[in-house]
Amino acid sequence: MEIPLLKTHFRNVWLASLISSLGDTFNNIGLLWLMLSLTGSGLAIGLTIAIRLLPPVLISPLAGMAIDRTSQRSIMLISDLLRACLCLGFLFVTSQERIWIAYILVAFMALATGFFQPARSASIPVLAPEKELVTANSLLHMGTRTVMIIGAGLGGFWVAGWGVQTAFVTNSISFLLSALLLAMIPDWHERKHAKNNSKEGRNGPTNEHSQGFLAPLWKIIKEKPILWAFLVVMIGWPIAGGAFNILLSLFPEKVFSAGAVGIGVLYAAYGAGTLFGSLFMLILKRSRVNRLTSSLRNLMWLAALGYIGNGIAELGVSRSVHLIGATGWMVIVGFCLSISIITFTSSQMIVIPKPLRGRYFAFSQGIGNAVLALSLVIGGLLLTIISARTMAAAAGLVHIGVGLIFALAILWIFELGASNQEEEQ
Repeated sequence: MEIPLLKTHFRNVWLASLISSLGDTFNNIGLLWLMLSLTGSGLAIGLTIAIRLLPPVLISPLAGMAIDRTSQRSIMLISDLLRACLCLGFLFVTSQERIWIAYILVAFMALATGFFQPARSASIPVLAPEKELVTANSLLHMGTRTVMIIGAGLGGFWVAGWGVQTAFVTNSISFLLSALLLAMIPDWHERKHAKNNSKEGRNGPTNEHSQGFLAPLWKIIKEKPILWAFLVVMIGWPIAGGAFNILLSLFPEKVFSAGAVGIGVLYAAYGAGTLFGSLFMLILKRSRVNRLTSSLRNLMWLAALGYIGNGIAELGVSRSVHLIGATGWMVIVGFCLSISIITFTSSQMIVIPKPLRGRYFAFSQGIGNAVLALSLVIGGLLLTIISARTMAAAAGLVHIGVGLIFALAILWIFELGASNQEEEQ
């Protein structure tokens, strides 16, 4: 049994993700509270999050090809350094007349993130063996959610007590520390590049590298019916995910009058739930019933059940009378979604060939962000005519539907024999 954290490359990427996630949590709470305090508008929050999502959509072709053809480590390192500088620009957003500065900064930070996130996703199957992908993804998810608990719990009180500017400075420092950790490890791309050169010397350039962005992806989608099931989640979950993201910021103030502290409490509850979900997956992987994670089919079933549970918990949030009740339901939301993310991500890493992982994860991020951005804008507009509770209930019902459709797709692919050869042993 190989433990990913004992490997230097994975450990440093893991630590870098933890540190930058801590700063991101401070930034999220600070930015959302800044926008709410300066504008008092749910639409402004929706636009802010939508702007954060759109740039990765636009640069996904470039990012995907760069990740597959160049150094993933260098891409992540440069992205961290750029974001460290951009974070400090939020210090100049001091009035409603300067809100436009925040929008521009959010857009450019999102461009850098559009390179960083798919590069990290593509690197995990290289840094961890396939049989330990669930463990690696669980550790990564558990670590980032642990710092979300710490960051959200501290962030709300920090912003309330020390001012919103300190959140942005903290985020900048976190990106610098993340870049330092990445710079301390050798570039794993060099070994992969050497192997590829040796292979190409014997057989000529591989088709995956010689083609563009969409052509090889469309080819593999046609060849593997299982990817249509993945597309259900890529497109379906963000349809209501954007609206619920807005509610996570508005519920504490609009429904419970809890302000920045309430935002921090709900984020902390969500983080706690995702931590418990990650721990559950680690225990399951090491238990006597680890067969539940030993095949592609079982991983996908766990993902489907998680999405259904996530939707049910969101219905619970919509009916909560007090903040403490919503907090409890948010723990369940995080728990179920964590299981889904870990198993769904591991499934994709197993199915997608190595030469296409950068383009696939960039495509996945792009299409997900596009739908999520549209959901955020529409959700912000709808909140001007319907209540936050009604919006939360609608989001829960949509996510239950996505989980059920994904489950039907699994039945068709595996149980009905449409593509039994796809299942990994």
